[in-house]
Amino acid sequence: MKRKRFCRICAVCVLALTVLFTAGCSSKKSEEKKTTVEETAAPAGLTEQMEEDRVLLDESGLKITANRMFYDEAYGKGVHLTFENHSGKILIFDCKSIFVNGFAEVEDTFAELMNADETKQVDVYLDTMELEAYGIDQVGEVGFRFDFYAPQTYEKYLTPDIIGFQTSAFADMPEKMDFAGKDILYEDENVTLRAIYTAKSDIYQNALTLYVENHTDRELMLICRNVIVNGKDIGQQMVTQVQGQKVMLSHTVLSEDTLAAAGIETVKDIHMSFELYSGPEATPLGETGDMQAEIQ
Repeated sequence: MKRKRFCRICAVCVLALTVLFTAGCSSKKSEEKKTTVEETAAPAGLTEQMEEDRVLLDESGLKITANRMFYDEAYGKGVHLTFENHSGKILIFDCKSIFVNGFAEVEDTFAELMNADETKQVDVYLDTMELEAYGIDQVGEVGFRFDFYAPQTYEKYLTPDIIGFQTSAFADMPEKMDFAGKDILYEDENVTLRAIYTAKSDIYQNALTLYVENHTDRELMLICRNVIVNGKDIGQQMVTQVQGQKVMLSHTVLSEDTLAAAGIETVKDIHMSFELYSGPEATPLGETGDMQAEIQ
């Protein structure tokens, strides 16, 4: 499973447990930021502007406002959001997807536990290296897909449509990602797949990057049950979920410990096959058959 998205799932579980200890607490931290960032002068080329205090959602006692974009030396571009929970319920604000420029689904998702009548400020990062991997240097549009639900029962409270905003760079944003030089390993009417393994990557160490283009209008799930390296099953699985008509770069780290346990010092070839499923009901769409990742 992708590291970032796995971490988000773990975070949601932790939030659900934390509610047992926070239900009786006041919202004294409502004015604090989730993460303190040192905002710095933007480098040349960071020219995006947005309408400040843009209300993205105001429904059923829940409100999300985009306050501004910012630049951080360590993490790059980001969006400052304000969450307000006036529903009278303790809820988890679960961001399941972040979209940039309409086509790119980035992996930096997150979840926030919100007590009743609590306000919280959150810095959401649009990782610069991740955007560069998509060929995006100007953020013209940012979208969020949220689920809101009770932490103890997971009962859905609200599932709105995608919410977001456009920036001053919207008119000049690219229409699609440039995959020049990346070979197609599998393609049908539902999906196009490319895969590249990079021993040393700016994004990850020992990164197996899967390029997924979802051609359908529904969520697509891909499951690889066996990753074969140098002819050996290293006991690692991959699960990737991509929203309808979106593109995702799914990064899976092949850790040095995992490779060492299989007696692998140098990765010479990687083989994998995926099962394809559609929608929340996981309707089977078939299998890709064996694919070999490009080694860089």
